[in-house]
Amino acid sequence: MLLVPGVKLEYRDLPGGKKDKDSGGELFVVGVFLNGWGEENVRLGVGSARSKKEAGQRAAQMAMENKKMMKKFSERKQKFLAARIEQKREAQVAGESLEDGEIKEQKREAQGAGEDLEDGEVEE
Repeated sequence: MLLVPGVKLEYRDLPGGKKDKDSGGELFVVGVFLNGWGEENVRLGVGSARSKKEAGQRAAQMAMENKKMMKKFSERKQKFLAARIEQKREAQVAGESLEDGEIKEQKREAQGAGEDLEDGEVEE
């Protein structure tokens, strides 16, 4: 829902030390974190369960239920997508593909930093 190029969700094991109240077994604690949109390591949700998979699913569910955070990042995604569409339109008007424009932009940035990119070489 929130992912576009440059935005990543990361699931991490978190220290928990919790015990299952029924079985007394260890509970796994997993957090889901967002990196992107100018933010780093924003915790979206945390879940605990008897398996890592289920804990991750609970963390994802908690993140989806966080209406305030989902609204914030959904708005950022919409702005990003609108800007991307505008870039494509401008590139079409200029007679080049967006990819060509990105390569030219990377070359300008590289020249500004004193680097040279060869023709066809794209920075990843």
